[in-house]
Amino acid sequence: MEKVSRKAINYWRIQAVFGLLVALVVIIICGVLAYFFDFLHIPAMIVGGIAGLYLLYEVIYKMWVHPSLFYKYFEFKFTDEVLIVNDGIFNRKHTVIPLFRIQNVDVTEGPIMSKFGLKGISISTAGGGTYLPELEKDRADEIRTMIRSIVKANRKREKAILKEDEVHD
Repeated sequence: MEKVSRKAINYWRIQAVFGLLVALVVIIICGVLAYFFDFLHIPAMIVGGIAGLYLLYEVIYKMWVHPSLFYKYFEFKFTDEVLIVNDGIFNRKHTVIPLFRIQNVDVTEGPIMSKFGLKGISISTAGGGTYLPELEKDRADEIRTMIRSIVKANRKREKAILKEDEVHD
């Protein structure tokens, strides 16, 4: 089974920092509004305690624990016929996607991902899809090319079958 890039751990931690900053801004705005307008009628100790617990969750779990666990438990594998994805930290999920069912493949690369040399791949099927997060750029391009060639071959095969059916009708 193949893993995502090890660089992804630091990328996810930076994402968590941005989430923490947004949470801090929201908490500060709510605190200022509650102080000046007293619309919540909730003791400041309770509001502060809830805000503090949420910030601890953001810092401890989202920034340190989750990236390491996600890296440890997310894995995928391509065979000649299927894509196998094992996912989930607390609830393990085993997904098998037949390659001939894949309809579309999209690559995502944001500015921060680009700095780390990472890309993500979204794979769509008629019944849903999956996401292969934060792969090395070269590996992501390799997978995208492989899947696109499979999708093209499947479309050619479908067209040939349709033409064959028209001839028999």
